[in-house]
Amino acid sequence: MLAATANQLKRKNRKSLKRNDWGMTDKNPGRLIIDAPEGAVVLTGLDEAAIGQTTRDEGEVLVYSADKIIDILMKRDGMTSDEALEFYDYNIECLYAGPRTPVLMWEGVEFDGEID
Repeated sequence: MLAATANQLKRKNRKSLKRNDWGMTDKNPGRLIIDAPEGAVVLTGLDEAAIGQTTRDEGEVLVYSADKIIDILMKRDGMTSDEALEFYDYNIECLYAGPRTPVLMWEGVEFDGEID
């Protein structure tokens, strides 16, 4: 299952994670955990690619780095960059899991035009 709600993950992981004062966990030292907003869709297995949250009309949603997702697919799953990008395009970028679907963002890409 690629997507889950924040509520499902919190119930599942409630006992397994202990946070310190900086939001780090004992199981993942050095990794910042972003608290998923209540009811937001979470991309399972891609926690390290979560970079923040934003607001849509439907409520708070998570923001994921597309660059970090590609890196995770290459390192964790042994994909080449082309395979990771194809997997991302087909399985993640086109995902719609309801109005609380996460925002996917390419880091370092500047846009100088206007949005219609």
